Amino acid sequence: MPKSISFLHFEFYRERQASNANEAVVIHVQNLDSVAETPLEVLKTLVAKYSIPKDIHFNLFIQILLVKKFHFVDLRQQWVFQRLLAIKALGIISCLLNTYI
Repeated sequence: MPKSISFLHFEFYRERQASNANEAVVIHVQNLDSVAETPLEVLKTLVAKYSIPKDIHFNLFIQILLVKKFHFVDLRQQWVFQRLLAIKALGIISCLLNTYI
């Protein structure tokens, strides 16, 4: 398995408290797929360690899920299928809204 599949790389910016400048925060976690913690526990650990703002918790959680589950072929296929269904549902809703407006 390529190392990049088990590697979490996440970047975000936050304001420095002393000035108005933004600082880049880069999170690297090697071999995340072999960590015994659940994705939610990993998220809680990273949020506490890096003081991650609430508005990007969901994005980080999705990244963690992908890294922890992506090396299993059946879970990867299920993930892609769920994404395609979500896109299809958005398309149908968009068409319905355009019809009734």
